[in-house]
Amino acid sequence: MYTPAVFREDDPGRIRDFVAANPFGILVSQDEAGGIAATHLVFRVLDPVTADGRWRLQGHLARENPHGAALAREGESLAIFHGPHAFISPGWYQVQPSVPTWNYAAVHVRGPVRVIEDEGERDAAMAALVSGYDTQTWRYEALPAGYKAKMLAGIVLFELEAVSVTAKWKMSQNRAPKDRVAVAEALAAQGAAGAEVAALVRATLPRPA
Repeated sequence: MYTPAVFREDDPGRIRDFVAANPFGILVSQDEAGGIAATHLVFRVLDPVTADGRWRLQGHLARENPHGAALAREGESLAIFHGPHAFISPGWYQVQPSVPTWNYAAVHVRGPVRVIEDEGERDAAMAALVSGYDTQTWRYEALPAGYKAKMLAGIVLFELEAVSVTAKWKMSQNRAPKDRVAVAEALAAQGAAGAEVAALVRATLPRPA
């Protein structure tokens, strides 16, 4: 991902929090023939398990999905995440002339993939995923054993180790501070969607000395 230094985010905690808050991403892998497979899916952020503090992403896809064959190679894959984004009008700037642009935040996580075939691990992964989202009275653990086993057999569970992480916060950092403040104010006035981007713009503003 093209990331000029002014837009690069390097805080590991902030990056992990961003991925956890925007878990629906795109997994991209290459098969043996050099073809590209891409699947939209939800990821879980797992705690580091290595001495160097690398974290992991866990996800699953349908066993019938051809992407599973690419994962079975256990080579590198790329997970792509994006968060709030918005059009930025040059009419908001105090410094002119100017042109329009788009503000957004994105994270690319690259690393080796390990496919997990153990039924117990797949069962635990599904239970953890559901518990993180389902706030109703439905319980994954209450599914009939035979039905659950059949469903688990139909998925490919994998973990991706975050060997390389690139994060881009394109939030008007290349503009004068007064323009950045004006952008945040204009976005906040647009409602909930704009307010999310406005908050990210404000978070990148220089802190008072």
